[in-house]
Amino acid sequence: MSLAGEGVASMELVGERLKTKIASLISFYWAKCGLWGHAIAYLTLMLPFSLFRHVRIHGDEKVYVGQALEMLRAGHLWQQLQFGDVNYIKGPTHYLLLILGHHLFGFSMLSVVYMNLLMAALAMTALRAAAEFLLSKGSQLRALPAWLFASAGAFVMFTFSSQMDSALTSLYAVAMSLAVLARFTNQNRYYFLLWMSVGLAGTLKSPIHSCLIGLSVLLYFVTSRSLQSSLFSGVTRIWFLVSGVIIGGVGYLVPFMLDRQNWLKTYIFREQIDRPRFSDSHAEFLFNNFLFHLLPWSFLLLSSILILARRIRGGDFRWDELTKVSISFFAPTFLFFFGLGYLAPWYGLPLAAPLALFIAGQLQTNVDPLKMIARSILPWTALMMAVVVLCHSVFFGGTSWWTGATAAFLILSFLMSFLFFKVVLDGKGKVAPRAAVVLGVACFWIGALGLTATLGESELADVRELVKQHDAPLNYNNIDKENYSEWGIMAYMTGRPAYFSNSYSELLQSGLKGQWLVFTDKKDLNGFWHWLEQTDPGARSLVRPAVHIWRRWPRNAAQLREIWE
Repeated sequence: MSLAGEGVASMELVGERLKTKIASLISFYWAKCGLWGHAIAYLTLMLPFSLFRHVRIHGDEKVYVGQALEMLRAGHLWQQLQFGDVNYIKGPTHYLLLILGHHLFGFSMLSVVYMNLLMAALAMTALRAAAEFLLSKGSQLRALPAWLFASAGAFVMFTFSSQMDSALTSLYAVAMSLAVLARFTNQNRYYFLLWMSVGLAGTLKSPIHSCLIGLSVLLYFVTSRSLQSSLFSGVTRIWFLVSGVIIGGVGYLVPFMLDRQNWLKTYIFREQIDRPRFSDSHAEFLFNNFLFHLLPWSFLLLSSILILARRIRGGDFRWDELTKVSISFFAPTFLFFFGLGYLAPWYGLPLAAPLALFIAGQLQTNVDPLKMIARSILPWTALMMAVVVLCHSVFFGGTSWWTGATAAFLILSFLMSFLFFKVVLDGKGKVAPRAAVVLGVACFWIGALGLTATLGESELADVRELVKQHDAPLNYNNIDKENYSEWGIMAYMTGRPAYFSNSYSELLQSGLKGQWLVFTDKKDLNGFWHWLEQTDPGARSLVRPAVHIWRRWPRNAAQLREIWE
């Protein structure tokens, strides 16, 4: 044998040993972690990004975070406050979790999103457990529903936003999975947890979600012909249902008993009964929830729909358990919001879980599902993202929030994703391995979240540098009591205490104490100067005279367009 031949053989031997070592490590990991291994892997990937401010997808989190901080300082756990007034806007659970987060993590971004990450991890574990019963034995796709759900674009971005929608979507997935586990195992613990999750869902935003999930549970057991034999087979299981109702109602019972007039006026009538419909069209709602929200899996859903159509035409379609549970947990929520015209994009976010199951069910009928996944992710999308980042770095390179290292990291992440999908998965006609699919998706999301975090942090770069010069709390001008005031979220974005002032005299006193005064715009600042000159001309010199402009995005502006321009 030639030296060259020996070298090639030696390299192949090293490669085989390395593969064996990696395989043994992976086997050891799953043996130790079991179904929770997916949740651990998810949290390992996502937790580092939870420390950053991401591009904002919706502004309501400013309201909830500010309310929770105000409730914390007033010592209230159930009475929702806003600028000193009682104002019930949503269910109680998210506010309690925000208060707990503050005690655990202080003024950090993790305090306001940790609950979303934990709920998503729990949902992944539940979906993975349910897949054991729904997908065929030996299927390579049993982990697919969990990862499709967790990596759907809109869900990922809402996970880094302190709103109820992410946790609510996770509870939909948990309830759906528990219904499957209860049906197949017939164990009381799953029936109990099922109704607990249904009740808890109604305490996040609105009791209507408990009603919709409960209806989905009933529909699933009816279509499975096990309503009497399983769901309501005894007094104990009926009591589980009653317990779920109690859990869903107890959070609202306290304000109803102790603050009935305010609660009925704000939460029941304004937020529930008289709530206006959103202005999106039906077509936009469909586009958001079947395409945009599922990025980068959108084409995978379209491919699955085509597979279903071919199966129906070919007489190969079966009304199996996976189809029953997918439709049961999709139809009530979709028909309610779509049919009644409540078309806000985030109303359809809970549909991600049943859609993930639907995709997995159709793909398992494909000859080569893993290669189809790789192609549907469109490796060229990852390459295009790398080019976008490269172009972006030409315009913003060298700033404090967009360094050469930032651009290199993001570009490398997208290029690695491209290579895993295009070269490893689709190269030389080989079947795509599961590890390469996972690594390709992981690299894509590392790059995508790195990009959204970098752009989100750009909003804070200048104000963070400024407050380092003077270690003092922030005090937000709130003369107009703006509903979307940023005073609360600023505390967690900047890592220091923040307050609000409802009058110029309060604002002046905080300025005299050395606090930073924050104004929404120059008009508000000029109004304060005018009041100060009219009230006490000499006091202006006592307030820090330097004015710094915080480069932030105007309300209702398209942030990505603003960033690009």
